[in-house]
Amino acid sequence: MKVKLRKYGIEVNMKNIPHKLMKFVEKRGDKFYIHRLAALYLVDKEIDFNGLQLYRHLDINTLIKKFAKYDPHIFSKYLIYRDLMDRGYVATEGYGRGIDLLVYDRGDFPDKPPSIRIIGIEEGDKISINQLLNEVYLGSLNKKKIIIAVIERRGEIVYYKLNEFKVSNLSDDTL
Repeated sequence: MKVKLRKYGIEVNMKNIPHKLMKFVEKRGDKFYIHRLAALYLVDKEIDFNGLQLYRHLDINTLIKKFAKYDPHIFSKYLIYRDLMDRGYVATEGYGRGIDLLVYDRGDFPDKPPSIRIIGIEEGDKISINQLLNEVYLGSLNKKKIIIAVIERRGEIVYYKLNEFKVSNLSDDTL
């Protein structure tokens, strides 16, 4: 099996990828890639990928530097990705806006589409209420739950679920 470091991840030349490893693979055209976040995860956790031990040939710092050329948020995305994978979820890169991931409910991959969209925010970053409301609206159109993942300075992740809310018939004395 040959591997090449590419923009989308690590290109692998494989004919038959085992079902249990498909959560790490993305097909683009006729080529297969271990997507960037998965490559970082496999190296960080020293996981054997169908006989390919990436951690023996690559280190996580090299991969982060390489992938940061294409995605400046790669490390923050990875922190969330690793946390989700460790909790038993399957996650993939999202729509490409900032720190954005799509997550499958447990047991849904690969038969159903992802049902959760994670929007990552690093502690101290600002996000407007209008932007959050817009994300909730877009999430409802795409049938996705919206969850904000706040990355604390120590690298811990705190998750907040956003829901649509309606304001009606409020008077001064009800506040």
